[in-house]
Amino acid sequence: LSLFQMAEESAPSVPQVNGVLEDVIVVSNIAPTLLHEVLAELASIRAAPTHPTTWHEPKHDRQWERGRTHASLCFGVCVRDHHVSNTAVDPLPASLLKLFTTHVAVEGAPGPDACLVEFFEDSCWSPPHKQGAQFARPVHIVVLEGTLTLVFAPHLNATPAAASADEQLHPGAGIPDTVVAGPGTVLRLGATACDSRHAVARDATRRVVATFYNIPARSAAAAARPKGRQHQSRAQVVPVTLPEATGAGEESVLATPAIEREHVHHVYDTIAAHWHHTRHTPWPRVDAFLASLPPLSLVADVGCGNGKYLSRRHVMVGCDRSINLIDICRGNGHEVLAADNMTLPFRSNVFDASLSIAVLHHFSTPARRRRAIEELARITRPGGRVLLYAWAAEQGAESRRAFPTADVLVPWHHAAALEARPDVRAQHGVRDEEKHATVYRRYCHVYAEGELPALVATVPSLAIEETHYDTSNWSIVCRKL
Repeated sequence: LSLFQMAEESAPSVPQVNGVLEDVIVVSNIAPTLLHEVLAELASIRAAPTHPTTWHEPKHDRQWERGRTHASLCFGVCVRDHHVSNTAVDPLPASLLKLFTTHVAVEGAPGPDACLVEFFEDSCWSPPHKQGAQFARPVHIVVLEGTLTLVFAPHLNATPAAASADEQLHPGAGIPDTVVAGPGTVLRLGATACDSRHAVARDATRRVVATFYNIPARSAAAAARPKGRQHQSRAQVVPVTLPEATGAGEESVLATPAIEREHVHHVYDTIAAHWHHTRHTPWPRVDAFLASLPPLSLVADVGCGNGKYLSRRHVMVGCDRSINLIDICRGNGHEVLAADNMTLPFRSNVFDASLSIAVLHHFSTPARRRRAIEELARITRPGGRVLLYAWAAEQGAESRRAFPTADVLVPWHHAAALEARPDVRAQHGVRDEEKHATVYRRYCHVYAEGELPALVATVPSLAIEETHYDTSNWSIVCRKL
C-alpha cells in the first residue's frame, strides 16, 4: 500500500470555513478504519484495473512540472476534466459504495453514477472550474487522505498562468471563501457552490479526494433502456447510403467526397478542443508497438489527432487534416503539419514506421481507403513497419454502440463552445437542449472481420505480420517489402 499514505489514526479534523459559504455543508466525518479499507481497495484496483482506462496517470511533461496535472481513478462513468465521456471504466468498488451508503447518501436520492478519485501529490493543484450542468446537485466530496483546501472565488481565472498559480490558489488576501477539510470529511456542495468557480489549492502534502456524481441523463437513459444485449447501445448511430462511386481513377480518388468534407473534416475542426479533452490515454497495443521500435526511430503518425502518440522516445512527425487539431499539437510542442492522407507531403522510403490510428474508417470509398494505405506504404522504408487501426463492425462488451450497416453517421455531443475557427464549422449540428449540447455526426465505415486484411492484401508492397481485435477495433501490423 505504499502508493497511498494512510490516514492518521486520529479523529477527523473539523473543516475551517472563511467567509460566507452556506452552500458547502459538512455532512459527516468518517472513521479512520473505513478510510483504510477504501484506500487499500483503491491501491489494489490501481495495480490491476479491469479496464486500463480506469486509471489515468499523466505524463511527466511541462504541465506536471507546473503542478497542475494529477493522477485519477474513475468508476461507474468516466468523468475527467469535468466532462463525461464514453470511455469504459470499472464499476464502483464495494468499499466506496459502503462509504457512500453509510456517510454520504441522501435519503430518497439515487446512488452515485460515478466516482472520481484524484491523487494530488506534493504541490499539485487543480485549475478553477465549475461543476458541469450534467451533474445533479448536490455533489459530494470526501477527503480520503491529507488536508484539502478548496478556494471559492468568482474572479479565479479558468486557466491561471503557472507564474501566478500560487497567488490564485492559496487562501489569503483577496480570496474571501476557503474550505479546509481534513481526512474523513464529507462535504456537500449545493447548487450555489457547484456553480461558483472553485479550485484545489497547492499543498506540500499528498491528498486523495473522492467526488461522487449523479448524472440524471445517464440514469434516466439506463432506466428507460430495454434489457437485453441488443438494446445496450446508444441507438443513435444513423445508417447512411452513399452515392455510387464515379470511378477509381486518380482524379476520383483525390477529390474529397462531400460526406467526408462535412461529416469528417468540418466536424473535427468544430469539435477539436472538446475532442482533445477526451483523448488523453494511449491505447496499450499502440504504446507497445512504439516501445518495440529501436530508440529514436523516425516515425510518422498520419492522422495524429491531438498528438497523444507523439512520444519523446522516437523522432516523430505528425500530420492531420484538421487545422484545429494541428494547432493543439503545435501548442504542445510537437512536430506536425496539415496534410491529406491521399497525398502525403513526405519523401518515399523515409520512415522506420508509420501509424494510422482510427483514420481508415473515415474514408468513404474503397479506392480512397486503399490509397491511404498505399501512401503509408510509400513513405515507409523497406523493412519498416506500418500499424493500422480501424473501427470494427463487431463491437465488444465495453462499447455502447451498435452499427446497423457498414456506413454510418456516429453522433458527437459537443457540450462546449470551443470552436477556434468558425469558418470551418460543420453546418449540420442540431441542438439537444436536454443534454446541453450540439449534436454533430461523424461519417464512419466500420470494418467486418476479414475486411481490413483483404484491403491490405491489395497493396503489394505490404506483408501482414499480425492481426488483432482490440477494444472494438481491428488492428494490423504490416512490414514494408
